[in-house]
Amino acid sequence: MDSSAWPPLAAPLLPAPDEVLLVSAPIDLPPERLAALRATFTPHEEKRADRFATEELRSRWTAGRGLLRELLAGALGADARAIRFRYREHGKPELDPSCTGALHGQALSFNVSHSRGRALYALARGREVGVDLEEMRPRKSDGVADRFYAPEESAALRALTDDDERRRSFFFIWSAKEAFIKATGLGLSQSLSSFTFALARIAPPAGLECASLLAPVAVQSHRGDPLAQARWSVYPLSPAPGFSGALIAEGLVRTLKLRSWDAGAGAPPRA
Repeated sequence: MDSSAWPPLAAPLLPAPDEVLLVSAPIDLPPERLAALRATFTPHEEKRADRFATEELRSRWTAGRGLLRELLAGALGADARAIRFRYREHGKPELDPSCTGALHGQALSFNVSHSRGRALYALARGREVGVDLEEMRPRKSDGVADRFYAPEESAALRALTDDDERRRSFFFIWSAKEAFIKATGLGLSQSLSSFTFALARIAPPAGLECASLLAPVAVQSHRGDPLAQARWSVYPLSPAPGFSGALIAEGLVRTLKLRSWDAGAGAPPRA
C-alpha cells in the first residue's frame, strides 16, 4: 500500500504545457504484476533485467521500468509495448520520436528515480526535467558534503546544530544535486560542486513531518552555464515518509501535480 500523502493518480496523465506531473509508486510488487510488466519489455530490456545480481534488484528494476512504460502509454494513449526509448550522449533516456507524433512537436519528456522500494516519476511537455528520490537513512553526512558539495553549501550544513535537521537537509541537497545533473542531461560528466543552490529555510514539503527544513530553492550558479539561474527551477519534495526528493525543471512550472499510485493494482487510468 502506498503511504504517500499525495492524492491518488487519476486521468488525464498527459500534462498540460505549463504542468509537471509527479508520480510516487511502490516497486515491491507481487510476481504476477511483475510478469505482466515484463511482458511489455523489448529483448534489450529483458537482457538488462537479467544482468542484475539479486532477485530483489532485478524485480525492482523490472517494476520501475515497466511502470514507466505504463505511465507513458497512458499519457500517449498507446500500448505499453509500443513505447520506444533512445539515449543521449551521457545516457539520459527520452522517447523515440515515433512515439510522440500525436503531440504535434511538443515532446513528452520524463525522468525517473528509484530508492529502496519506491520510484518517483516526472512527466512534462516541452521542457527538460530531472527527479531524484533518496531514502533518508542514517549516515555521517559532513564528510560527504565536504567532498561533493560546493563550499558554501557544506558550510551551511555544518552551521545546523540539530543532528536530525542536518541529516534531512543533507539529503534534500543531495536529491537536488542528482536531479540537476539528470535534468541537464550531462550526468556525472559534471561534478556536483560545479553548480550551487540557493538554500533557504522552508516549510516541509507534503509528506515530511518536521518543523522546517534547510533546502535548495533555486540554482545560484553553474560553472558551465551563466544563464542557469534563470533557466532552471527547483522544487523540494517528500514523496513518502522517510524519503527526500527533488524536481529540477526547465523554466517556471505553473502547476505541479503530485500523485501517488498503488502500482500493484494494475495499469494507471486512461482518459
